[in-house]
Amino acid sequence: PLVFQDLVAFVAQLQCMLLDIHALLDYVEILYPLLASPPSKPMHANPTWMGCFTRNTEVCEALYFVGVPVWLVCDEEFISTTMNIVHPVQLTFPDNIVRVMYSERGVSKPFPSIFWGPGSLLCHYHTCQHYEGTLAERPEPVAPPSAAQSSLSQQPSRGGKQATQKQNRAARVKASAGPSRTKWEEPVLPDIPKPHTLFDSAWRKAEKSMQRVKTGQVDPGYHFPKPTLFVNVSTPERKKTYLFNWLSACPLWISQVSVRSPSKFPSPQMWRDFLNTIDTDQPSSTRSASMKSAVWDIFGENIIHVAQAPEEIEWQGMQVSSVLLFYPPLWLIHSILWELYELNFCYELYALDEVIVPHLWTTDEARVARQGLLYSIFPGRYGLLMWSEPLPQEPRELGLCASSMEIALLYWNSFFELLSVWPEALPGLQHPAELDGSSGNSAFFEQAMSASLFYIQTAFDFLGRQPSLPHLFQFV
Repeated sequence: PLVFQDLVAFVAQLQCMLLDIHALLDYVEILYPLLASPPSKPMHANPTWMGCFTRNTEVCEALYFVGVPVWLVCDEEFISTTMNIVHPVQLTFPDNIVRVMYSERGVSKPFPSIFWGPGSLLCHYHTCQHYEGTLAERPEPVAPPSAAQSSLSQQPSRGGKQATQKQNRAARVKASAGPSRTKWEEPVLPDIPKPHTLFDSAWRKAEKSMQRVKTGQVDPGYHFPKPTLFVNVSTPERKKTYLFNWLSACPLWISQVSVRSPSKFPSPQMWRDFLNTIDTDQPSSTRSASMKSAVWDIFGENIIHVAQAPEEIEWQGMQVSSVLLFYPPLWLIHSILWELYELNFCYELYALDEVIVPHLWTTDEARVARQGLLYSIFPGRYGLLMWSEPLPQEPRELGLCASSMEIALLYWNSFFELLSVWPEALPGLQHPAELDGSSGNSAFFEQAMSASLFYIQTAFDFLGRQPSLPHLFQFV
């Protein structure tokens, strides 16, 4: 089978291969002789060549002399006084490059990422790998309709229009998952920061049978928007709307969740409706307004009106313009999504602990002690105030995700202590871990892996879905 998404990728791959072949032939026939015997003065640039970027001044000079359009990427303080600069330029995207996410019938279907990391020879090698698409997959055979189904299909139905709409909606949801993802997997996209290795590995190992789920004990809704809502969109306008509405309502919603938590939290669809467009008109009594009324009941009138923000808002001490959110810089979208992952992880852990060990939350004194232990898992240690602090500036502010074991150990030990009183907790969690300095601190690593798997499995058993995982913060 060859779906249209694969056809788009195969055509693009063919175009890249033809360009590579054309560039190689030009290099052998034209550039190589000139580079072997450089001319005495620069040649006119060939306007049919795309050119290149380089950080090496010697490479830049050699290509400039043989007529290759070349841009030197260099900080101003490192430019030699003997170098002639024709014109300094800002790095921007060409106007004719398509940057919107691929979609079919309004449903985004992102292509799998082929490389993560800085540009280099390794990047070029990965981008030259062949795209396989779904050609290797065998389609499932279509079963012929039974006699009962045939007779039912011939009977008129008063709800035919609603049934068709439900089928179309289900098809769009299925299509948005893509051919290579299951319902438990998040899309792998450049906009999404990478998950913590231990928690991600634990989720892959966890048993995901719905028979394990203890329904009705923990609200399966999301305390904060699911981060993938902001990247799995079809147009830049939709992304801008989602991001701007969230950044406008974020401070008040965090305060509302922590001080007076709603009895029920929004589902991903409710969050999507809220982020997509905020209507300040009171919901009517019509059936079509039932979802809008549910959103009003959960979010409240204050959140709905606060989200009607001006064209510029303040987030993390920075002034963010609505125009910037059409194509947000990678560092900005990473920072916004990282904060959402941290918030969801923190408040899911909070909700689970209240349900799993309710006897530790009965008195005000016990509640304060338990909250203090939970907040000590995260940098800041001040409850709500930790979300009003600036973004991390140093590795020591990354908590469980710190790359240094010496820094992360303090936060992991708080995590171990919190989980140690949960039913069926591993005995090793009752004692703080130590770094032995041998064999890559294997004892600490095994304890952290066991704690991650225990938490992820327990969270799934209560939530019935993938719990929020800590993600890595990327410094600018």
